[in-house]
Amino acid sequence: MLPLLAALLLVPAQLGAARVTYEPTWESLDARPILTGLMGWYWQGQKSEPYVKFMSNNYPPGFRYEDFGPQFTAEFYDPLQWANILKESGAKYVVLTSKHHEGYTLWGSKFSWN
Repeated sequence: MLPLLAALLLVPAQLGAARVTYEPTWESLDARPILTGLMGWYWQGQKSEPYVKFMSNNYPPGFRYEDFGPQFTAEFYDPLQWANILKESGAKYVVLTSKHHEGYTLWGSKFSWN
């Protein structure tokens, strides 16, 4: 079952990769669509009615996925709470994702759209 699931998840990525070729340059990579997350796919790609309705009810016309960036303030981030939860979970190590899949970094960077 797991190999089948993995294959099903990889097929869309492989099909999408076959349509567009990018060069190993910043200009080419920056030309990639930023909207790759599930929220973006259901909202603007598939235009799923519940997602479109949520966005139209909560965000102004013209709001883009990138506009979420300034709203991320980490206001409630508590590193001690995270450390305690991770320790209690039995985790032996933690890997911080420094750059999200669509290019958003967890700190200001000239190489990111945040």
